[in-house]
Amino acid sequence: MRSKLHATGQDAGVLDAAGIATARVLLVATAESFQTRNAVQKARAINPTIVIIVRTHTEADRTALGADGADHVVMGERELARSMLRQTLVCLHVPAEEAARLSAGL
Repeated sequence: MRSKLHATGQDAGVLDAAGIATARVLLVATAESFQTRNAVQKARAINPTIVIIVRTHTEADRTALGADGADHVVMGERELARSMLRQTLVCLHVPAEEAARLSAGL
C-alpha cells in the first residue's frame, strides 16, 4: 500500500503509480486550481468510487471542484479563520464546546 505520493496528478501515469484505481481516498492540496481540477477529473474517471478530498482557496473553485467530482472541498482560509476564532474564544474563557459551535458557523 502506497501511503503518499508527492506529484501534481496531472499525468495519468502519476495516478497509476499512486494506485488510484484501487485507492479508497485521494487528498489533493496543490496551489494551482487547474492542477487540482485536473487531478480530480482524472482520478474520478479512473476510480468512480474513490473519496476525493481537496483544498482550495476560493468559493468559485469550491463550486467547480464539487462539479468535477470532489467529495469534500476544504477552503484553507476559512478553516484557518475558524481555528483562530475558536482559539480566541477559548482564551476569553468561552467553554470549548461553545467556542467550537460558534466557530463552526463561520
